[in-house]
Amino acid sequence: MLLHKEKAPTIDYKANWPAHYYDIPDIDTREKLLLEMVEVHGDADDQRRLAILRKRYPVVAQKNAPRKDAFVAAWMNLLIDGRLGTNFLNRKKRERDIRQYFTALGILNDTPDAILLEEWRQFARLWIETCVGDRTYDSTAFGLFHLSDERLGKKIASEIHEVTGLIPARFGLREEVRCFREVMKDTYISMVDEGARYWSEVTGEPLS
Repeated sequence: MLLHKEKAPTIDYKANWPAHYYDIPDIDTREKLLLEMVEVHGDADDQRRLAILRKRYPVVAQKNAPRKDAFVAAWMNLLIDGRLGTNFLNRKKRERDIRQYFTALGILNDTPDAILLEEWRQFARLWIETCVGDRTYDSTAFGLFHLSDERLGKKIASEIHEVTGLIPARFGLREEVRCFREVMKDTYISMVDEGARYWSEVTGEPLS
């Protein structure tokens, strides 16, 4: 298997708070428990978590409608729009859109404190697990053949490199995105068997 396997234990989410904060799968439940902790303790870190949660998962007007993940949407838009051609006529709009997506990820208008860094790590884990578990993502030739672990690992590394390295460089945002890139890279390497080698071979960066 590509990812390291761990057996999920039964969790008391409030025990040793906030150690199990990201283990709460339902966003409304996560927000509810977080609000309870804020009301009881008034902790500044929990208030920060609440602000980030509401930015990442905006409340929708329609009752019982699922809350969309703004980080996932921004990542997908970067993959799509970042691959479009840029010329004199469309560069300003393209740059405006790219900046908007990085802003939605909390990169251009926020401080990368410990709380935001952990949110980025959780997003990275979610994205990588989704890629590995998606039968369409890990296949080729219209789903007839599945990628080997190495090819799948390198495909994920290539997309991380593209979104956090190549696209920012094209729009003069390399330094602004550097911290986010490090989080994505470190999480990828920690989760994927042979991840450090795949990353090095895809990006050309030396093995550490």
